[in-house]
Amino acid sequence: MKKRFSILNKFVIILGSLILTIGIALVILAVRLSRKAVRENVETYLLDKAVDTAEIIDQRIIVLFQFIDGLSRAPILYDNTAPMLQKLQYFKSEAQKHPIIETFALCDANGIAYVLNGDTVKVINTQDRSWYQATVKGNRTVSQPNLSRETGKLQIRFNIPLYDDNQKVIGVVSAAADGQMLSDLINDIVIGKTGECCILGLTGTMVAHKNQEFIEKSYNIIESAANKAELTSVAAFLRHALKTEESEVGYYTYQ
Repeated sequence: MKKRFSILNKFVIILGSLILTIGIALVILAVRLSRKAVRENVETYLLDKAVDTAEIIDQRIIVLFQFIDGLSRAPILYDNTAPMLQKLQYFKSEAQKHPIIETFALCDANGIAYVLNGDTVKVINTQDRSWYQATVKGNRTVSQPNLSRETGKLQIRFNIPLYDDNQKVIGVVSAAADGQMLSDLINDIVIGKTGECCILGLTGTMVAHKNQEFIEKSYNIIESAANKAELTSVAAFLRHALKTEESEVGYYTYQ
């Protein structure tokens, strides 16, 4: 009789252990599946947020370029008898119609920019500016935030080429906006409780961030990682982000 109960007890213990093991395994599986679902939902949210933000910024820039393009078709700009002061005053009056634009510059094919300085014309050499070099080749460009030689303020420039009747580039129209413009567009974007948004230029330079100092100093995490080991993972993540053309979610560690 004792032997019978001994065998039964062993069976109960084994069965109970098996049930407990299966229960623990199911709990672990449920937790992992739950984490996976949460992770997938977060990734989907991040991708949607990034795409929506990019589309909003793109649309605002497109509208701004349409406005500048309309101004560049004004006959006075192609009238060689019209004084430069009169051309710049035309831009000034039109700039007041757009809340983003601060000033205009009219550049010739040699990189000499003419800007309005009160009631006189100020001449500035922009030949070495990357935005001018790219635009005079026939491209519409948006510059990274730079200190303006015209105002000394941090500005972003939106530039379009001017063409003559033979479709030859004869100059550049450049509209300047506050250097914090892009940062203002992403300021209210919050991911979770502490997540934030920033915009990088093609080389990794910060062009929009809640910390204005990063913009003023043209902070580049990729370059900084050469001297700061704690930025290595972040830099690798950003290099990949700049190379890929697909929207995706990546990860990095910061120590």
